Amino acid sequence: MNHLPSMIWIGLGVIAVVMLLFYIKSGRPFRTFAFSAATGIGTLALLQAFSPLFGGLLSLTPFSISVSALLGLPGVIGMLFLKLMMGI
Repeated sequence: MNHLPSMIWIGLGVIAVVMLLFYIKSGRPFRTFAFSAATGIGTLALLQAFSPLFGGLLSLTPFSISVSALLGLPGVIGMLFLKLMMGI
């Protein structure tokens, strides 16, 4: 049995809860979330703009946009890691 997809979803859920707690504890949760979301979505947009050079590493799906908005730049880097190293 392949448990990798369920482990990834559980891991993403834990990371999302940790990030939400971080946003709340920052003292300025909306500002922190907005900055993190802007950097994540901006990085994802840059990857799409330069996709001919990189071979279309990440596609714009609701999942990738959500991860990049919630987790920011680390979320985009994590998706790239999963795509390149694990073939997911």
